[in-house]
Amino acid sequence: MSRSSSSRSLSAVAMAVLIGSFFSPPDLRAAASAGAVRGRVTGPDGAALAGIPVALRNDVTGFRAETSTAADGTFRFFNVPYNPYEVHVEVQGFRPTHRSVDVRSVVAPELAIVLELAGLQESVTVEQALRRLGVERASR
Repeated sequence: MSRSSSSRSLSAVAMAVLIGSFFSPPDLRAAASAGAVRGRVTGPDGAALAGIPVALRNDVTGFRAETSTAADGTFRFFNVPYNPYEVHVEVQGFRPTHRSVDVRSVVAPELAIVLELAGLQESVTVEQALRRLGVERASR
């Protein structure tokens, strides 16, 4: 095989790969620029919390995704475009938790989120109306 025929074959293969990449399913192209986020939510005692809502957001791009934790407390977000995000876990009885995470590769960052009990807050408002006292002058 001559050098020019070898060059043409290599060019043809490169062209086929290039054309194929434009006509491949969108999910395959997106996979090259998207990653995942995973983690586990536990309570203060270390026990896994199931059914906890977890949100992944980027307020600049408008990206939002929601899921709930599995029986073992784990959660996963797939097909997440490369960007910085915040993971939000807000559930009654616990303090709201927000964690920053950067998705920069196909290797999924793993978060360990430990929820803290919400502090009890009580407030007492005492109001008293002022009563006007009548003043009488005593005569001497």
